[in-house]
Amino acid sequence: MKFRALATFVLLASSSCSGAEINDGASVYLLKGQALAGRERFDEAIAAFNQALELAPDSPDALKGLWKAYFGKADVAAAVRYSKQACGLGDKESCDWARWLGLHQPEAIAEVKRGSDLLAKGRGEEALARFQSAVKIDPTYADAYADAGAALSVQQRYDDAVVYLRTAVKLDPQSYNANVNLGSALYHRKNYDEAVSWLQKAIGLRSDDGAGFLLLGNAYYYRGDKTNAAIYWSKGCKLSDATSCQNVQKMDPS
Repeated sequence: MKFRALATFVLLASSSCSGAEINDGASVYLLKGQALAGRERFDEAIAAFNQALELAPDSPDALKGLWKAYFGKADVAAAVRYSKQACGLGDKESCDWARWLGLHQPEAIAEVKRGSDLLAKGRGEEALARFQSAVKIDPTYADAYADAGAALSVQQRYDDAVVYLRTAVKLDPQSYNANVNLGSALYHRKNYDEAVSWLQKAIGLRSDDGAGFLLLGNAYYYRGDKTNAAIYWSKGCKLSDATSCQNVQKMDPS
C-alpha cells in the first residue's frame, strides 16, 4: 500500500461502525472518537477509542480508530501495534496498513507525516527538513525522496528536486507521486522531451488524475506538438475543474 504524503493522511470520520460487533455503549465512544479525530484532536480521540475498547475488547473498529489516531499524531510505532491487532480480527484495511507500515523505519514514516503536515500549512522549509531527515533514517524509503522533491519544487528549486525524484523512481518505479513530480520538475526546467516520457509513465500508473494529463498536454504544447497537446488537454479537462481548463485555453486560445 502506498500513500501520497503531500495529500494526506487518514480521515477517521469515514471509519465504519458495526453494530453487530460492538454494543451501544461502545458505539457512543467510537463515534465520539471518530468525531474528535476528524477535528485532529488525536489525544482525546485515543481516550475515546480506548473507552470503546474496554467495553468491546474484540472490536476491530475501536482498534482501527486507535491506529489511525496514533498515526495522525505521528506515533508510528503505536499505529503499527494497533493495526496488527485490528488485522488479527479480520479488518482488511488494517492488514494493508500494517504491511505497509512494516516496510520502513517507523521514525522515517513519522518524519514524512510531520513533513506533510508542515507542508500543508505552508511551512515548506521545515517540511523539507523533515523529509530529508526521513531519507537519512531510511535511505530505501522512496516516498521520503519523492516528498522532498515535491517540497523543493514548491520552492522552485527544480534542479535539486530532480535529484531527489530520480532517486525516488529508482527505488519505486511504480510510484505515481514520484513519476508525476519528476515529470513536473523537468517540465519547469523546460526539458520537455524527458518530461513527456515521465508524465506518460505517470498517467499509465494512474488514469484518474486530471492534473497529470493537463501537465502532459502542456509539455507536448511547448515541445511543438499541438495535436497531442489537444488530446491530453481534452482528457485532463474531463477529470479536472473548470479553472484548470480555462488556464489551458489561455495557453492556446485556438
